[in-house]
Amino acid sequence: MNRDLDRLSTMQFDVLVIGGGIYGAFAAWDAAARGLSVALVEKSDFMSGTSSNSLKVLHGGLRYLPDLRPDRVHRMVRERTAMMRLAPHLVRPLPFVLPSHGRGMRSRAVLGLGLRLNDALAMDRNRDLPPELHLPPGRLLSPSEFRAAFPDYESPVPISGAALWYDAQIVDTERFGISVLKSAYAEGACLANYVEATGIRSEGQRVTGATVHDAFTDESFQVRSQLVIIACGPWTVELLDKLRIGTGERPIDPSLAMNAVIDRTTPGMALGITLDGPLRNRRGRGSGADLIFLVPWKTGAIIGTIHEPYRRGWSPPVTSDPPLERLLEAVNHRLPAMALKVSDVRLVHRGLLPSHPRPADDRRVDLVREGYVIDHGALGYHGLLSIVGVKFTSARHLAERAIDLALEEHPRPARDCQTRSRAIVGGGFGSLPSYIEDQERRLGRSLPRPLLEDLVRSYGTDYKEVLAELPNSSNGKRETALTSADVMMAKVRYAVVSEMAHSLEDVVRRRIGVGAGGCPSPSDLAMCAHEMAMLLGWDSRQVDREIHRAVEAFREPIPAA
Repeated sequence: MNRDLDRLSTMQFDVLVIGGGIYGAFAAWDAAARGLSVALVEKSDFMSGTSSNSLKVLHGGLRYLPDLRPDRVHRMVRERTAMMRLAPHLVRPLPFVLPSHGRGMRSRAVLGLGLRLNDALAMDRNRDLPPELHLPPGRLLSPSEFRAAFPDYESPVPISGAALWYDAQIVDTERFGISVLKSAYAEGACLANYVEATGIRSEGQRVTGATVHDAFTDESFQVRSQLVIIACGPWTVELLDKLRIGTGERPIDPSLAMNAVIDRTTPGMALGITLDGPLRNRRGRGSGADLIFLVPWKTGAIIGTIHEPYRRGWSPPVTSDPPLERLLEAVNHRLPAMALKVSDVRLVHRGLLPSHPRPADDRRVDLVREGYVIDHGALGYHGLLSIVGVKFTSARHLAERAIDLALEEHPRPARDCQTRSRAIVGGGFGSLPSYIEDQERRLGRSLPRPLLEDLVRSYGTDYKEVLAELPNSSNGKRETALTSADVMMAKVRYAVVSEMAHSLEDVVRRRIGVGAGGCPSPSDLAMCAHEMAMLLGWDSRQVDREIHRAVEAFREPIPAA
């Protein structure tokens, strides 16, 4: 996967996608897999915006049951299954627990009914999935079973038990997105990060491409295409405003969503925590307005999501951040034994989500519940579409809808959607445990089992290409056993050579996983920077600058908008 600006600037494309987050990635892959010629540009690095801010959960439709929308429930279940099928190495089943109490919507009877309805609507949830990814049916826990899992949970009302259900966790959302982009690239898509769209080209009322600016050469050029799809997440509205293009009858305001990665181990299940009084989430409506979740992840946990109105230019330091303090206080309120402090936070994930406009003095956030596609043809821009995405889980489906709409209104020869059943690059195997066992036999003792598992769970079948970056490597097999440092350097080289990583931050945050849960150690940063220096010709001053910028990036609380 390489930047090809010559091709980007000279070729006539069927589709230009603006935005390299998970929605743009799926739009590019879907279009390319149907046989269309595709270009994608991203103004910074791929997966560097809201797509990185996530509880890492692929949601089924349980949250839509109170809305009395069984169609949404079934669609979310279907999309969760599809995403698990696409990347079996990057997902795993994850149990969720929500305590029951009283006689209202959180009562044992109501939650039990919800679990039964959810299972009835999700009967095909395990279709075509390997056994290790099958999601069991939900059930009610007794009070003693809940207390056994969370003995320190405190509640102002008696607990009558808990609802237990299963969703899926994406272990590494950034690698998931990079792999989707690589799948688009494998189908012929032309991709370029650090290329910003600065204008839309048109002839009359017909869109003919975009003007873009390359951050590295500081040059602008034209990208010609028959269709343009804007998939910039929270920056979609800002880009449309910049281009003087409206959103029609559905105005959108950005809202701030925040999750915190903490350095604490938790039971192997996610816990729903009810927010009371001043700790209540600022969601204006919806069944999750009074809930956050404590989700186990890697060696720690993620707490979220908490929502705030977004004020442009507001970028407080993490140490004096009221939403973060409220988030920690909410957990301590129910689990006082955790005694969480700001110093326990390894990383704060912040992203912007679409919400319905509200008066300036209204502190609530009324999130858009379901993503949609805007056709700007009615506004005089034929051939221009925008994707307004809300959930990671819905990205594949909404991208499919966007390409369907584009082809419906602007027909051209194309195959049917391919992304419903294909695996992404690296995901083409059956059972993951069986595949790891086979690879361990093939490699012998040259790669210790923990390192092999780490590689396969990150890259799938492409782990062999990563090992091929090692000096004196012959299909990954060596006389002496590889070390964790060897493998990390192979990942760094692969990120630069094959995954369009240009900065140290690109590598440690979005390619090799070492910075996924917080700033890496100084020694790891130095090792990665010096390896990149050999590949990219950095001098010692550039190495120091890259290390400084990477450290500062982990302190940045809000992505610049």
